[in-house]
Amino acid sequence: MNQLTDLAISLEKTLDRLPETSSSMAKLATRLIIEDLVLHTPVDTGTAISNWQVSLGAPLTEIIPALNPSPKGRVIKGNWQHRIPPDLTRQNNVAAILIAANNVLDFKQPGQDIFVTNNLAYIGILNQGSSEQSPAGFVDRARALAQSVVDAGLKLG
Repeated sequence: MNQLTDLAISLEKTLDRLPETSSSMAKLATRLIIEDLVLHTPVDTGTAISNWQVSLGAPLTEIIPALNPSPKGRVIKGNWQHRIPPDLTRQNNVAAILIAANNVLDFKQPGQDIFVTNNLAYIGILNQGSSEQSPAGFVDRARALAQSVVDAGLKLG
């Protein structure tokens, strides 16, 4: 009988921790998604990576300008040329994007939904591999990475 009582107490403690644990796991997964997206989204002016936005409760619908914009590239002698190297544009925007995402995630409560959105009309085209900077499927890659971390956490549970 004592073993059953101990089991019941243990299960109750686990159940009490479940909302906070799952909320923490969701925040970790979202941080991984955002980090992966800003590292793999193709860059010209910085607008595409700046529009990876995190929200709570409902998806965002707006499009924002690049947080630290670079001039748009252009075609020279039939080849696309960036005015500022894409790695520099990425570097100039990543910190601000991650800070914005973390500021939102700091307010996440257990049971509250998290949304990661990018409302640019061309983000799907970039994800299909239209840029030589990133292979097709970088959005799916970020999602799979986060899912693998969640799955590993559930196994450790």
